[in-house]
Amino acid sequence: AIPGFARPVNAFFSSDSTTAYVLNCGTECGSTGTPSVMSFNMAARTIVSTVPVGGASVGLLKGTTLYVAGYPGGSIGTFDVVDVTGMTRTTTNSIAIGDGTHTTMAISNNNKMYIGSPNCLNTANGCLSIVDLGTMAAAPLGPPRGAVTGMQAIPNRNTMYVIEGTVLNIYDTTSGQLQPTQITFRGALYGVVQVDP
Repeated sequence: AIPGFARPVNAFFSSDSTTAYVLNCGTECGSTGTPSVMSFNMAARTIVSTVPVGGASVGLLKGTTLYVAGYPGGSIGTFDVVDVTGMTRTTTNSIAIGDGTHTTMAISNNNKMYIGSPNCLNTANGCLSIVDLGTMAAAPLGPPRGAVTGMQAIPNRNTMYVIEGTVLNIYDTTSGQLQPTQITFRGALYGVVQVDP
């Protein structure tokens, strides 16, 4: 057993597989420890450094940038950005997003981060949050469409497929709104993937 973690829920590896960047869910997942991202040396099996974040239940590593979202409690969730090269948080203050345990995250073709929760508490708004990575600002929350259980960005198109409330919704990522043309499926949906040709 290696001490020092606070309910780790996921890890992302450096390109040479020598370092794991571990998401510690912390208080959101029942630990007394703070939500954080830890740099873990795989060969030595030691924690090298720790970066506190607002919440850490889901993440996405793109190059040397780790995007992290979570729910520290209350009425909002949080979104943070960590530069794993120097293990520094580049968001001075966590960006407020929708509440709930976030489990899904995807970046659109035009640099918008879509973050989903299957169990948001705010019934006036939806479980989907959108953050513009250029301005580092969250869009206003949309209407309630149900639990977000899956999403898929479409390469080279400003399109995001999102499963909300067991229904496939197709978003135009330039506006953050539903596209005029939608596809209806019979039955309840849970996830969406794109199959490479």
